[in-house]
Amino acid sequence: MEFLFLSSLWGVTYPVFIYPTILFFVGLFKDKTIKRDENLLPSVSLIIPAYNEEKIIREKIENTLGLNYHKERLEIIVASESNDRTNTIVQEYEKDGVLLYSYEKREGKSSLLYKTVPKARGEIILFSDADVIYKKDAIKKLVRNFADNSIGAVSGRLVYINPQGTIAGEGESVYWGYEMLLKRLSSKISSVIGASGSIYAIRKELYLPLDINRGDDFEIPTMIAIKGYRSILEEEAMAYARASDSSEDEFKRKVRIVSWFIRSGVILIKEGIKNKRWLIVFQILSHKFSRWFMPIWLISFFVSNLLLFNKGLLLRYLFIMQISFYLIALYGWVCEKRMINIKPILSIPYFFVVVNYATFCGIWRFINGTGERVTWEKTR
Repeated sequence: MEFLFLSSLWGVTYPVFIYPTILFFVGLFKDKTIKRDENLLPSVSLIIPAYNEEKIIREKIENTLGLNYHKERLEIIVASESNDRTNTIVQEYEKDGVLLYSYEKREGKSSLLYKTVPKARGEIILFSDADVIYKKDAIKKLVRNFADNSIGAVSGRLVYINPQGTIAGEGESVYWGYEMLLKRLSSKISSVIGASGSIYAIRKELYLPLDINRGDDFEIPTMIAIKGYRSILEEEAMAYARASDSSEDEFKRKVRIVSWFIRSGVILIKEGIKNKRWLIVFQILSHKFSRWFMPIWLISFFVSNLLLFNKGLLLRYLFIMQISFYLIALYGWVCEKRMINIKPILSIPYFFVVVNYATFCGIWRFINGTGERVTWEKTR
């Protein structure tokens, strides 16, 4: 039982504390300098995948047209599988050079991009989302990194805003802040594992998805890194998105992401081993797989700690701390159901439990085969 307890303790603390600490210390000795050119103006194709975005697509296009980048060097493409007024609204901007590629069959984001990217004319492909607003200089901040020939992909910094102060939104903001910390540390030592699908750019010739159904913001940038290029974080390239209104929305999104990403992770590890990219393999295992196993470790940690409750004062304190943590999570759940806002620090336990329960469901969905095919559902 002691072995199970110690193993569980390691499984719980490794992805949250130990792995970031390893990245930090490795970064002290392996900080790679990036050659940047502020005047670099490659041709850029900004692709906005859309599914029934009639409420927000106009704001997105207006924001994109107002970005501080040479107009003749920027191609704006909306790739749509919509059956609402999205396409009609986009067509209003044809006079401004906005292109619409419309597809009748709904096959999902990866398939949509697979069919659209070859039509793009830019040297750099910039992927965005319809519900994300860019800071005016975002493109310039991204593309300046491509002056360095070792750079194959650049991810911007996505910031979640939570104007309603919802519990789910506060938790998501904290979670994403932690994710950005990992990306920042990873970027210093080698490459970021995955990217923010709302704002990341790649060299067009490096867009090589496995097939029409594969190629997401985790797989493409990581595969680029495996092929020998760097995939980095550019924190000054900023985009803003509204946080989830409820934990139920975020739960559904996390289940889909985990069930889809597990297969991506297996594919990428095989490619990393094949190409002898051992650091990338280590990062995938540490950043993704160790987190996906977290729900199992949490359960075994709780049970083993309970069975060892009388084995020492420290073990009793640890168990009391666990009970307190889950009670706070329960309090967060009750407050959300009653639409009562609480302090941000108190939303963390609840969001942590939601994320890990969603991870568990995502793993189960992958195991029973229902996570193999993904078409998006609107969560915001």
